[in-house]
Formats: sequence, structure tokens, C-alpha cells
Amino acid sequence: MIATGTARLVADDRVVLWPGKAGHGPRLACPEGLAGLIEVRGLGIVTLESDEWVTGALAADPGEGPSPHCPPLLLVVDLVARSEVPRLPAPDPAHVAGAAVPRIRLHAFDLSTPTKILRAVSIARARAEGTAADAGRDGLGPPARRSSKAWVS
Repeated sequence: MIATGTARLVADDRVVLWPGKAGHGPRLACPEGLAGLIEVRGLGIVTLESDEWVTGALAADPGEGPSPHCPPLLLVVDLVARSEVPRLPAPDPAHVAGAAVPRIRLHAFDLSTPTKILRAVSIARARAEGTAADAGRDGLGPPARRSSKAWVS
């Protein structure tokens, strides 16, 4: 997804997680020294081009909080065996830093997995922004209600 320009990297393997504030979910940042680096199986550690990673999403001093460039955690994707991918999933949020975040289960090596992730992120983003029209039919759960958590079931 990074190679096609449909996604950008925040961090690989280790991610700094900032708890959300007043109606917003957790935010993501890259640990110091790892920005723009990704492990590519068969190639090793690769340095990405500056447009392939979120350049401002660097972990700040814990007292300062996240940079405004740190993206929100909108979706958790569990990569599972093909036999564990539900055909019609029921909502099953992951609880991260005090917020219920939509979660899906997909098989990493299916050709359709990147497309499914992009669709799920689009739905999750629309829900977070309060613009989702198809709430509840997609396995991501009901739309978010504004509160101290990002997602309330």
C-alpha cells in the first residue's frame, strides 16, 4: 500500500501510542531514530522516501503530548490464518489506550487484503468524522458518539 501511494508509514514494529483526548481516539507516533525505516522481508531494513512516511509523526517529550501531525488510530487489523477470517464479522472492537477501536481480521497474503484495509479505514474515518451513512452493516460496529472515547458501542 505504501508502494502504490495509498498509505504512508507512521512506524514499523514499534509505535508510540498517545491516549486520546475529549472525543478523540489514540494518536500514533514513531519512536526516535526509526522514522522512515521499514523492515521488508527478503530485503532487510529499507529507508523510505519522504513522501512514503508521515514526516511529522515523531514521538515528542511525554510531557508535551503528540505532535498535531500524529495520525489517529482509526482501525486495528489482526492478520490471521485464512480459516479465521469471518465471512460476515460481528463488531469486535480492540480496546486501546482507553478507546474502543474498530477491528477487522484478514489474511495477510490474500490479494484483496490491501483493498479491504483501505475500505475499512475509509468507513472508520467517516464514522470518526460523523459522516458514515451505512452504520452497523459492515462489521465495524455502530458509528461513534462523541464522548471521552473515540468509539462507544
